[in-house]
Amino acid sequence: MKRFKRILRITYFIFIIVLAAIGVGLAGVGPILPRNRERMIIKVKTEQVDKPSEKPIQSRLEIFS
Repeated sequence: MKRFKRILRITYFIFIIVLAAIGVGLAGVGPILPRNRERMIIKVKTEQVDKPSEKPIQSRLEIFS
C-alpha cells in the first residue's frame, strides 16, 4: 500500500507539472513589471505645426539683389 501511495503521489506531481507547462505554453509567460514605475510611463511630446503664411517667403538672393 505504501508503494501504491508513493507512485500515486509521483503521478499527481508529474500531472501538475505537465498542466503548468501546458498553461504557460498556451498563455505565455506573465508580464514582468519594471522596478521603477517611471519607466512604465509613456511620455508623448507634441509640437505645434505652423500654418504656412499667405505671402511667399523670399530667398536671400532675392532680398539682397
